[in-house]
Amino acid sequence: MKKMDKNNNSNDCVSILEELNAEFVDLYLPVMIYLLFSLILGLLGNSFLTYIHFCKFDETATKVFIIGLFVCDFLTCLICIPMEFFILCFSFTFHSSFACRLIRFFVAIAMFNSSIILFLLGIERYIVMCRPFKYNNISVVTSKKILASSTISSAILNIPVLEVYNTQNRLVRQCGNIGKVCSFPDSLDDTVFPFVYYCVVLCGYLYLLIFLMIFYLLIELRIKKIQRSMRSNRQRSSVSFGTPSKIPSFNDKNEGNVSETKLYPVSILKKHSVQLSKINVSLLPTTLLWAICYLLHFIAIFWRMFEHNFNDTESDRKQILYKLLIYSFYLKCAVNPYLYGTFNRQFYSELQRLFQKAFQLYK
Repeated sequence: MKKMDKNNNSNDCVSILEELNAEFVDLYLPVMIYLLFSLILGLLGNSFLTYIHFCKFDETATKVFIIGLFVCDFLTCLICIPMEFFILCFSFTFHSSFACRLIRFFVAIAMFNSSIILFLLGIERYIVMCRPFKYNNISVVTSKKILASSTISSAILNIPVLEVYNTQNRLVRQCGNIGKVCSFPDSLDDTVFPFVYYCVVLCGYLYLLIFLMIFYLLIELRIKKIQRSMRSNRQRSSVSFGTPSKIPSFNDKNEGNVSETKLYPVSILKKHSVQLSKINVSLLPTTLLWAICYLLHFIAIFWRMFEHNFNDTESDRKQILYKLLIYSFYLKCAVNPYLYGTFNRQFYSELQRLFQKAFQLYK
């Protein structure tokens, strides 16, 4: 008789878990809609941008890094977002520790690699624009090697994620802690390793953000300096159209040392300034979007850590808000190509030509 009661109780608990899974699928419907839109927009936008850059743009280190960034975002949408759907559909019955760790490992690699590529883009732009005579420009071959190294490094440096995430028990009324969810521990009392790990990751994010802002500030100052030089050349009546002018460098010194400058015609100086402005304008919004989305992600992480038994005690609205914040970096993957394309006229023009050709073929 006792065995029958236990079997009945276990069957009841299994059915309760299935009901809770279904309830939380309904609860997380706004989150799933957000992920679905991110998936569709990310796949379309990143594939178009990668194709146009690969086929229509001149091969440079900048092109290699940009393609690398958007291929990374494309794969993030293609691989990681479906995994998130899987986790959301099994909010109480995610029993596979291996799958949980593997999913979080892939997501961490995608986030880390995207950040590193943005940082590499900032360095490359800084060298080209601000230190063209002090350092050799990064070659296409070198940029491809750097890109491969960054991907391998991302995988190695994120190995600790395998210890941060695991299946955690979740409280089910009338049945006890029999639910299973893919997450890090509910309390810092259990282990401090996730807290230490994310503190290190947050510090790395802040360092990257500070350096990127400094790089783009120096690039903007460089552009302003060239524009001032152009205005001063126009004011000199003795300077004709073809007269050489020098592009100023931040290494220019007034005393003693030879200035690191080079002579160019005024027309080339103007073209150089316009190119600098266009590239800076198209990449800066991408960097700012990355900074905002990742900051929201870290806010969610630490909010979750400092709330004891978050999954069992927080309201439905807070659960939804937490999920939206934790998945905020997918917004970067989805919106990035459209943001970049809006500020990059060459990409926008090539995209228009592509659609015109496709429309003509369809007709």
